Amino acid sequence: MPDRFRLWGFVTVFIVLAACGGDPAPEDGPSSPRDPTVASVVGEWSAIGEWETVFSFSSDGLFRKTDLIAPCPPDSECVWSGIVVNTGTWTLGTSSIGLSYPAPDTFAGATTPAELELRVVGGNVSALIEVPEGEPTLVYSRP
Repeated sequence: MPDRFRLWGFVTVFIVLAACGGDPAPEDGPSSPRDPTVASVVGEWSAIGEWETVFSFSSDGLFRKTDLIAPCPPDSECVWSGIVVNTGTWTLGTSSIGLSYPAPDTFAGATTPAELELRVVGGNVSALIEVPEGEPTLVYSRP
């Protein structure tokens, strides 16, 4: 009789241990704690190439890209402000941001990249990277 109780005890311990295995990832959460989040992208990012460029991302999936090509100095009269603004929608992937421009303006060489690569550290986006064809890479950071 004691052997039967001992066997039952081992079976019970085995079942409890098997049931307490690792928790599965939540179905609606990110696939990895290292994946970027929308919150880590929202806000302003800037880079300086030939001129300063600023991306502003909002949590509703809209963005604004401002190229400060030749801004008019304060207290001056200018024919053209020298600022090119593009707007559109953005989507977050695990390694990049997809950008869509309904009516792109590329006046004076302003770029309209289809995506920005992400530099992710511990789930937080630390930089956005534009690799224009034939141009130096631009690394956008928080101002």
